[in-house]
Parts: sequence; structure tokens; C-alpha cells
Amino acid sequence: MNENNMTKVFIDSAMNAIRSGKKIEFRYVKTNSKLKEEYKRDGLVYLINPYTLIWKDDEYYLIGNYDKHNDLSFYRLNR
Repeated sequence: MNENNMTKVFIDSAMNAIRSGKKIEFRYVKTNSKLKEEYKRDGLVYLINPYTLIWKDDEYYLIGNYDKHNDLSFYRLNR
């Protein structure tokens, strides 16, 4: 599955979670120098309460927060 299709799947999943009030769990992935995908930050799993998606400067962002924090976090989806 290419990056555009993966982004569309995640956006769809995020919208479904937002509509149903469910949390989202994910890990950031990057491409290494050998063009292989690997997890960033040692595979840290993010578990957040999603609120909305926004489109800014040709990028999608998920806005949400962690249960322990009152502030918002922003996560870029299509990179």
C-alpha cells in the first residue's frame, strides 16, 4: 500500500473514531537510509482522544489530547 492510500485509511479511521468518541492508538513510521520503514521514537505507542482533523499547508493534522493532559496535541498524518 502506498503512502497516499495509507494516509486515506488513517484519515478514514480517525474520522470514525472522532464520530464514535473512541481513542486512537498509533506509532510514527519513517523511512530509513535503506528505504525501509521503521518506527520513530523506539516504537512509542500514542493513545489519544481525537477531536478533529485539519488541513493546513497541504498537510493533514489530527488534533487531540492524552487523558493525563488538559492541553491539545497536533499530529501530522501524511508524512
